[in-house]
Amino acid sequence: MPLNIEKTDTNLYNHSRRGFSSVVRALPCHGRGQELESPNPHQFYVFIKYTWLVYFCYHWLMQKYKTVEEFINDLSDDKRLQVNLLRNLILNTEPHLEEHIKWNAPSYVLNGEDRITFNLMNKQGVVKLILHMGATHKENKKGTPIMQDESRLMEWSSDIRGMITFVSIEDINSNMTALKKVIKDWLSIPSAI
Repeated sequence: MPLNIEKTDTNLYNHSRRGFSSVVRALPCHGRGQELESPNPHQFYVFIKYTWLVYFCYHWLMQKYKTVEEFINDLSDDKRLQVNLLRNLILNTEPHLEEHIKWNAPSYVLNGEDRITFNLMNKQGVVKLILHMGATHKENKKGTPIMQDESRLMEWSSDIRGMITFVSIEDINSNMTALKKVIKDWLSIPSAI
């Protein structure tokens, strides 16, 4: 059987993001319910190429932060100023918040549930605040947001998840009052809804 290299490469890449066993099942020589037969050298090369690529990207290229200080120290000066300004605002708005690293970024816990998380790893290269109800609540991507945002700072991605994007320190400073109200209103909503 001729091997469609482009299709195989794309297929294996997509499966390699899901783990080793998924990659093995995606190999052209592997049928459903069959044991893996000896792949030809090219198939083996493609398999190794993508599993190594995924391993390399996740384990060596992406810094894994253990503390908020490590995260902050690794930022550029501009991003560090923005993040510190937002951190102070968040922590001063609700003194019961606990700050820790979750999803490789600073996250803020209220009553045992992550409620606000920074996102700096995005295509736009901007600072984003994700307001959410933690990882355990079901989202309705087409649902009505549970909070009214009169400031229109939030962009809703589901009924219980919204994001606020900042392009500069000036952007944060000019929206400080509205942002403080949005955060206060968000944290006043019980996470157990």
